[in-house]
Amino acid sequence: MNFEIRSTNFQYENKEVTNVIVNYTGRNNDRSISINGNFTLTIDEYNTDSSIAGLEAKAEQHVLDELQK
Repeated sequence: MNFEIRSTNFQYENKEVTNVIVNYTGRNNDRSISINGNFTLTIDEYNTDSSIAGLEAKAEQHVLDELQK
């Protein structure tokens, strides 16, 4: 699956960023499967690895976790 980060939205509380909502899409190579979704990170989690590659890996893990529920 190929994941793409579509947006990151910051949530504020008392004028400070508390969480980041990451929206993503994913699809396989021939596009016969596609998915979109989002997950929330704390600002500390986001600051640990906010690279596109890091967020794409988190998106993939989010999908895997949800499929196992």
